[in-house]
Amino acid sequence: MSNILSLKQKSILHSCFTIAIIFLFISCGSKEINKSKDFIDAGMYKEAIDLLNIEIQQNPKNAEAQYLLGFVHLLVYQEDNAEEYFHRANLLDKKYIQKQPEAYFKAANILISQNPELSIYYFDKITAKDANLKTKSAKICYSQAKEFLLTKDRF
Repeated sequence: MSNILSLKQKSILHSCFTIAIIFLFISCGSKEINKSKDFIDAGMYKEAIDLLNIEIQQNPKNAEAQYLLGFVHLLVYQEDNAEEYFHRANLLDKKYIQKQPEAYFKAANILISQNPELSIYYFDKITAKDANLKTKSAKICYSQAKEFLLTKDRF
């Protein structure tokens, strides 16, 4: 009886270990994806694009890579390319349809000091599509305008 119980315990332990490994593998993502996110955070967009292109060549069905490539293209003022990669991500995984307005929102925030006109264009585009982002956009625009006016008064 103790041998049977021991076999059951081993089987359960083995199953739990296998599931943990699978979750670890899924959550880690690819090396290129993780490094490209670091590049994006550092403002190194060309490097992020290069890595994401490598990932897509190796795994064309990687929806996250397609989505991130779309996001980076927003940051380098290539909206047409961004839309193409967003479309590919949406075809591969429907959850990216809901993430597209958030990508525009993040890009608008990043570009607000570098390219205010493009930032406003992105804000206008997302607020037309997603009512929830209107409030966020308004708050960010207000705080940026206030900061600008306060800085302007100092000169």
